[in-house]
Amino acid sequence: MNPHLDEDTLLAYWLGETDDTRTEAIDLHLLGCDPCGRTLDELVALGDAVRRAFDAGLVHAFVGAPFVQRLIDEGRRVREYRLAHNGSVNCSAAPEDEVLIARIEAPLANVERVDAVLHVSFADDAEYRAQDIPFDPASGEILMVPKIAIVRGLPAHVLTVRLVAHGEGRERTIGEYRLNHSPWAA
Repeated sequence: MNPHLDEDTLLAYWLGETDDTRTEAIDLHLLGCDPCGRTLDELVALGDAVRRAFDAGLVHAFVGAPFVQRLIDEGRRVREYRLAHNGSVNCSAAPEDEVLIARIEAPLANVERVDAVLHVSFADDAEYRAQDIPFDPASGEILMVPKIAIVRGLPAHVLTVRLVAHGEGRERTIGEYRLNHSPWAA
């Protein structure tokens, strides 16, 4: 048996996702295990670094609705764009915006996994595929947070987002969306 706690256990502990009995057992283990304590310190430092990068607008992510709600509850200046299924939207980032959210409507019933394939119009053939993005099938939407610090400096362009569903042993496109970006006009 491995005498050390795995990273998933330490992460759940740090996030407060362990029950009281498990938390107490982990506390006791950490009192006597320097290697596990160092691993926990590294996870905390990594989380702090990701938080700073997100706050600086340098993280592109797909997130859940509770995360967006927490940003709003914290008083962040959030600009949201809604995209109907297979729709498009004209968008921009104002100087006072702290976070951009794209709410992308999609048919998610019976979908096991979703990937997002992103293409920026000025990048020729380059595509980026975000695999296994978070989603709530009941909500019927995918929430995307682009890197606002980067978006602000981009020229007019189109970001195409193609959602690919995995389920029933096959892969299929469930929607394609266009975000028509323009630089902020003062």
